[in-house]
Amino acid sequence: MLPVVLMCLYLAQAAYAVQVTSNATPLKLDIGDDGKQLKLLVHRREIGQVCELWCYEGGPFRYGKATKRDDGSVVFVHSSGRMSATTVFTPAGQDRVFMDIVVEGPIEELRRVSLIGPCMQFWHSEAFRRQETLVEFAARCFLYTMRGPVGMMDTARGQMKSYKPDAPENNPPWTQWYVPFGRAHPGDIWAFGASGDRPIHDLVGVASRDRKWLAAIGCHHTTTLGQGWHDCIHHVPDMQKYLDAGASRIVHRSVLYVMPNDKRRLLESFRRDFAAKPAGDGISVSVVNHGGLAVSTRSATATPLDLSLVVNNAGRRHRAVWKASSWGGHVSDSGAARLWAYAHDGAVELWASVPSSMPPARVEAALGGKGWRPIQAPKDVPAIVQQSPDGAWTAAIVWEQREAGNPGTGSADVSVRGRLLIFKGSVAALQERWAETQLEWRHSMPYSMPSREPEEKVQAGGVRFAPNAEPDMTYGLTIVPPWKDGGTLHSNFPEHLEHGDVGYGILRHHNKRPYPWRIAADGRSAAYEVESPELPGVIVRASAVAKGDGAHLTLKITNGGNRRLERVKPLLCFWYAKLTGFPARSSDNFEHIYVVVDNKPIALAGIVTTNPAATAKVAYVRGCSQHDCDKFAQSRGGLIERDIDRALIVVTARDGKRKVVITFAPGKSILSNTVIPCAHADPYYGTIEPGASVEATGEVYFTDKPIEEIVRAFPRR
Repeated sequence: MLPVVLMCLYLAQAAYAVQVTSNATPLKLDIGDDGKQLKLLVHRREIGQVCELWCYEGGPFRYGKATKRDDGSVVFVHSSGRMSATTVFTPAGQDRVFMDIVVEGPIEELRRVSLIGPCMQFWHSEAFRRQETLVEFAARCFLYTMRGPVGMMDTARGQMKSYKPDAPENNPPWTQWYVPFGRAHPGDIWAFGASGDRPIHDLVGVASRDRKWLAAIGCHHTTTLGQGWHDCIHHVPDMQKYLDAGASRIVHRSVLYVMPNDKRRLLESFRRDFAAKPAGDGISVSVVNHGGLAVSTRSATATPLDLSLVVNNAGRRHRAVWKASSWGGHVSDSGAARLWAYAHDGAVELWASVPSSMPPARVEAALGGKGWRPIQAPKDVPAIVQQSPDGAWTAAIVWEQREAGNPGTGSADVSVRGRLLIFKGSVAALQERWAETQLEWRHSMPYSMPSREPEEKVQAGGVRFAPNAEPDMTYGLTIVPPWKDGGTLHSNFPEHLEHGDVGYGILRHHNKRPYPWRIAADGRSAAYEVESPELPGVIVRASAVAKGDGAHLTLKITNGGNRRLERVKPLLCFWYAKLTGFPARSSDNFEHIYVVVDNKPIALAGIVTTNPAATAKVAYVRGCSQHDCDKFAQSRGGLIERDIDRALIVVTARDGKRKVVITFAPGKSILSNTVIPCAHADPYYGTIEPGASVEATGEVYFTDKPIEEIVRAFPRR
């Protein structure tokens, strides 16, 4: 009988030849030279400019000379000390550019070249640059983990050390770096956010704004991959992996990719360009015996090691039945749990994840194999250990030691990491390898291995949300419209929440507190829950959910205090000046702002008020007795005597084509201030008794439909 050892771990709840047809247009390369930097400019006929590549952002090489050849290739020549670096960029059909670097010089100088820093920049690309914030750009960036191609905002994001934890730039983190398997994770990287999610391919990319195209860069050996503080992506080649000491030179190739947004096709291209890495003392994994895993060493005398994992969930045992993943590694999905295995030099990385809604589970790990025999683990190493038949190899399986309240996961599921270590030598070396593994696991946090892969979140078009981009807006939320190059709408949500005739505060836009909004990774929803700083027990909850070309908004006030909140007055302010083509500050605003009277849209410019030059106008919704904006309106000469039909306001672009609709129910009043400039369609809360809650709902809608059609689409509520 084969020896089998069980270990239980409880999961606590907490060179590719491109087929170029005769009519295919190769990528066009040009030179960018500002006298300080050389950049490669890449163009594709269907896109225009794709990117600028600053090929020596890091490392010893700075400014050099550039030449464009008759065949369309570009050559950069840089120097540093006694070294010279020649970089040749060669278009390879319409999808790729080869980037070939040869560095020559004294061996002692070559040994100090640890990296180069290709920075693939998109801020001048209409097709790829960000829409307002880096969060939107990062959502389109992707890399390949054992889960497959994963958008960076769907990975676990570590906080940036250069910003305070409650800063908008850290909610969520705007930038992130990733360490591929086979590299010890250093933790914090250059004060950037560092994720514990591990790429399995040395390739990073970004989709275009319309999701029709992608651009990417990769090579054989990288130290890190990431997306930076700007509209850029990075792969950081490990140049010492390419050192030819005998020839006193470094020879390196990276490849830039520009193609339709097909991530499977991209990976196939990358795999053909860069064959599998040399195994060294590595190991291989294959599926055997109806879904089991066999781990093979390069020993001629050692038989394969059998690895079995079983998830025991409330007495129900689910054996992991493995299959090879087309993205790399192996995966098992029993429905009750999801497991992954990935082999690289000297180790098999293991994950197990179960939904947090399920009862506590445990993973039972078993090692066996013909001739393999169990041996004792060193003291203080929680491992099961086996030795190969010839005594030359040691195999040990270890698991992450998880502390209560610190699961180290960026998803809502319960996950744990394991590692199968296989190495030449005696068991005594396991002590050091266990210490190295523990240190790496502490550094590579947070990580996210969900038990169910979410549906594709990032879709073309549609409204998105981003952190506040205006000063002194504690509760500010940026709303990105579905229009191409549409700019942004900024919501001060709320500008104020007051109660009583004097206007006592519930919330103020200048409250000193951490930025409260928590925005989903895909930018399609956002929410916050805060307590009034002036009224203990009074809780305000806000939410925003994207629905196609619009957003559904809610603002709920729960009076958990001991006093009545009389005549609650909300001011929900929407700044439209940064919407492309819309009226600017103190201009012809009222000619482009419409309200509804007798079921007809009327421009505010056509409604007479006391002061013909009024800079603000206010009207109340018919049937609402709470008139609390008179003082402000009269000070600006803009109180409208006639009531309007509903709390709905439409702002049009100057050319009249694009419109933004803002409406809330139940309705109280509308307000527009040309000085900011802003628009309000404020809701009615009335008086809120202790223990009671009142919620108002609203819609923000972006459209090019005629105003009359808009009015019919939003009847009075």
